[in-house]
Amino acid sequence: RPLRATEPVTIGCPISGVGARVLDPGLRPVPPGVVGELYLAGRALGRGYHGRAGLSAGRFVADPFGAGTRMYRTGDLVSWTPEGELIYHGRNDFQIKIRGMRVEPGEVDAVLVTHPDVEHSVSVGMPTPAGDTVLVSYVTGRPGRSPAPEQIVDHAVAHLPAHLVPHTVQVLEEFPVTRTG
Repeated sequence: RPLRATEPVTIGCPISGVGARVLDPGLRPVPPGVVGELYLAGRALGRGYHGRAGLSAGRFVADPFGAGTRMYRTGDLVSWTPEGELIYHGRNDFQIKIRGMRVEPGEVDAVLVTHPDVEHSVSVGMPTPAGDTVLVSYVTGRPGRSPAPEQIVDHAVAHLPAHLVPHTVQVLEEFPVTRTG
Protein backbone atom coordinates (compact mmCIF):
# COMPACT_ATOMS: atom_id res chain seq x y z
CA ARG A 1 0.00 0.00 0.00
CA PRO A 2 1.42 3.44 -0.84
CA LEU A 3 2.52 5.58 2.07
CA ARG A 4 0.70 8.88 2.51
CA ALA A 5 1.59 12.05 4.35
CA THR A 6 -0.81 12.77 7.20
CA GLU A 7 -1.29 16.39 6.11
CA PRO A 8 -0.84 17.78 2.59
CA VAL A 9 2.01 20.31 2.42
CA THR A 10 2.34 23.16 -0.08
CA ILE A 11 5.79 22.91 -1.67
CA GLY A 12 5.56 25.87 -4.05
CA CYS A 13 6.41 26.20 -7.73
CA PRO A 14 9.17 24.69 -9.88
CA ILE A 15 12.41 26.65 -10.10
CA SER A 16 13.63 28.21 -13.33
CA GLY A 17 14.85 25.61 -15.80
CA VAL A 18 12.74 22.81 -14.31
CA GLY A 19 9.38 21.76 -15.67
CA ALA A 20 6.98 20.05 -13.30
CA ARG A 21 4.22 17.82 -14.57
CA VAL A 22 1.53 16.12 -12.51
CA LEU A 23 0.48 13.02 -14.41
CA ASP A 24 -1.86 10.06 -13.99
CA PRO A 25 -0.62 6.45 -14.45
CA GLY A 26 -1.20 6.82 -18.23
CA LEU A 27 1.14 9.87 -18.31
CA ARG A 28 -1.79 12.23 -18.89
CA PRO A 29 -1.89 15.60 -17.09
CA VAL A 30 -4.35 15.82 -14.20
CA PRO A 31 -6.41 18.96 -13.52
CA PRO A 32 -5.79 21.20 -10.48
CA GLY A 33 -6.87 19.55 -7.25
CA VAL A 34 -6.43 15.99 -8.55
CA VAL A 35 -3.54 13.96 -7.10
CA GLY A 36 -1.02 12.50 -9.55
CA GLU A 37 2.66 11.66 -9.68
CA LEU A 38 5.21 14.45 -9.99
CA TYR A 39 7.53 14.30 -13.02
CA LEU A 40 10.36 16.77 -13.53
CA ALA A 41 11.78 17.85 -16.90
CA GLY A 42 13.95 20.57 -18.39
CA ARG A 43 17.54 21.71 -18.74
CA ALA A 44 18.44 20.96 -15.11
CA LEU A 45 17.46 17.27 -15.40
CA GLY A 46 20.30 14.80 -14.91
CA ARG A 47 21.05 11.92 -17.29
CA GLY A 48 20.44 9.11 -14.83
CA TYR A 49 21.95 7.35 -11.83
CA HIS A 50 25.69 6.73 -12.22
CA GLY A 51 26.35 3.04 -12.81
CA ARG A 52 22.69 2.08 -12.25
CA ALA A 53 21.19 1.65 -15.71
CA GLY A 54 18.21 -0.40 -14.53
CA LEU A 55 17.22 2.15 -11.90
CA SER A 56 17.75 4.98 -14.39
CA ALA A 57 15.48 3.31 -16.96
CA GLY A 58 12.64 3.14 -14.43
CA ARG A 59 12.97 6.74 -13.24
CA PHE A 60 14.15 8.67 -16.32
CA VAL A 61 11.37 8.13 -18.86
CA ALA A 62 10.55 9.47 -22.33
CA ASP A 63 8.72 12.79 -22.20
CA PRO A 64 5.50 12.53 -24.24
CA PHE A 65 5.32 16.35 -24.31
CA GLY A 66 8.80 17.05 -25.73
CA ALA A 67 10.49 15.51 -28.75
CA GLY A 68 13.52 13.47 -27.68
CA THR A 69 13.47 14.70 -24.08
CA ARG A 70 13.11 12.84 -20.79
CA MET A 71 11.30 13.30 -17.50
CA TYR A 72 12.29 12.20 -14.01
CA ARG A 73 9.64 10.15 -12.23
CA THR A 74 9.92 11.33 -8.60
CA GLY A 75 7.53 8.91 -6.88
CA ASP A 76 5.96 11.88 -5.08
CA LEU A 77 2.18 12.29 -5.10
CA VAL A 78 1.17 15.92 -5.63
CA SER A 79 -1.61 18.13 -6.92
CA TRP A 80 -1.72 21.61 -8.43
CA THR A 81 -3.52 24.46 -6.71
CA PRO A 82 -5.55 26.85 -8.88
CA GLU A 83 -2.71 29.37 -8.26
CA GLY A 84 -0.11 27.03 -9.83
CA GLU A 85 1.57 25.78 -6.65
CA LEU A 86 2.22 22.12 -5.85
CA ILE A 87 0.80 20.35 -2.81
CA TYR A 88 2.65 17.26 -1.58
CA HIS A 89 0.41 14.33 -0.55
CA GLY A 90 2.94 11.54 0.08
CA ARG A 91 4.77 8.82 -1.84
CA ASN A 92 3.57 6.16 -4.27
CA ASP A 93 6.08 3.58 -3.05
CA PHE A 94 7.41 2.37 0.26
CA GLN A 95 10.29 4.79 0.66
CA ILE A 96 10.62 6.62 3.94
CA LYS A 97 12.81 9.56 4.89
CA ILE A 98 15.25 9.17 7.77
CA ARG A 99 17.56 12.07 8.69
CA GLY A 100 16.95 13.58 5.25
CA MET A 101 17.86 10.39 3.37
CA ARG A 102 15.38 8.32 1.36
CA VAL A 103 15.33 4.73 2.56
CA GLU A 104 13.72 1.74 0.86
CA PRO A 105 12.96 -0.63 3.77
CA GLY A 106 13.00 -3.63 1.43
CA GLU A 107 16.73 -3.05 0.81
CA VAL A 108 17.36 -3.30 4.56
CA ASP A 109 15.24 -6.46 4.81
CA ALA A 110 17.17 -8.07 1.94
CA VAL A 111 20.41 -7.66 3.92
CA LEU A 112 18.99 -8.72 7.29
CA VAL A 113 17.74 -12.06 5.93
CA THR A 114 21.32 -12.89 4.89
CA HIS A 115 22.14 -13.22 8.60
CA PRO A 116 22.29 -16.98 9.33
CA ASP A 117 19.74 -16.74 12.16
CA VAL A 118 17.13 -14.58 10.36
CA GLU A 119 14.27 -16.14 8.37
CA HIS A 120 12.15 -13.04 7.62
CA SER A 121 12.47 -9.29 8.13
CA VAL A 122 10.09 -6.33 7.90
CA SER A 123 11.48 -2.83 8.40
CA VAL A 124 9.34 0.25 8.96
CA GLY A 125 9.77 3.91 9.82
CA MET A 126 8.59 4.75 13.32
CA PRO A 127 8.09 8.27 14.71
CA THR A 128 9.98 9.22 17.87
CA PRO A 129 8.60 11.51 20.60
CA ALA A 130 10.92 14.22 19.20
CA GLY A 131 9.17 14.00 15.82
CA ASP A 132 12.02 12.26 13.97
CA THR A 133 11.64 8.96 12.12
CA VAL A 134 13.82 5.96 12.94
CA LEU A 135 14.10 2.61 11.19
CA VAL A 136 12.80 -0.36 13.17
CA SER A 137 13.26 -3.91 11.88
CA TYR A 138 11.13 -6.84 12.98
CA VAL A 139 12.67 -10.26 12.34
CA THR A 140 11.80 -13.92 12.85
CA GLY A 141 14.37 -16.64 13.40
CA ARG A 142 15.17 -19.60 11.19
CA PRO A 143 13.93 -22.93 12.60
CA GLY A 144 16.00 -23.85 15.64
CA ARG A 145 17.80 -20.48 15.69
CA SER A 146 17.44 -17.59 18.12
CA PRO A 147 18.51 -14.29 16.56
CA ALA A 148 20.09 -11.79 18.94
CA PRO A 149 19.11 -8.19 18.12
CA GLU A 150 22.61 -6.82 18.76
CA GLN A 151 24.15 -9.40 16.38
CA ILE A 152 21.64 -8.46 13.67
CA VAL A 153 22.50 -4.78 14.12
CA ASP A 154 26.22 -5.65 13.86
CA HIS A 155 25.45 -7.58 10.65
CA ALA A 156 23.62 -4.52 9.28
CA VAL A 157 26.54 -2.24 10.21
CA ALA A 158 28.91 -4.53 8.29
CA HIS A 159 26.74 -4.63 5.15
CA LEU A 160 24.78 -1.37 4.92
CA PRO A 161 25.49 2.36 4.80
CA ALA A 162 24.97 4.02 8.20
CA HIS A 163 21.63 5.62 7.28
CA LEU A 164 20.18 2.15 6.46
CA VAL A 165 21.17 0.50 9.76
CA PRO A 166 18.07 -0.12 11.90
CA HIS A 167 17.78 1.94 15.08
CA THR A 168 16.09 -1.04 16.74
CA VAL A 169 15.72 -4.74 15.91
CA GLN A 170 12.81 -6.58 17.48
CA VAL A 171 12.74 -10.40 17.33
CA LEU A 172 9.29 -11.96 16.99
CA GLU A 173 8.30 -15.62 17.18
CA GLU A 174 6.09 -15.07 14.13
CA PHE A 175 4.61 -12.16 12.24
CA PRO A 176 0.99 -11.40 13.04
CA VAL A 177 -1.28 -12.06 10.05
CA THR A 178 -4.93 -11.59 9.21
CA ARG A 179 -7.36 -14.53 9.02
CA THR A 180 -6.63 -14.81 5.32
CA GLY A 181 -2.87 -14.94 5.91
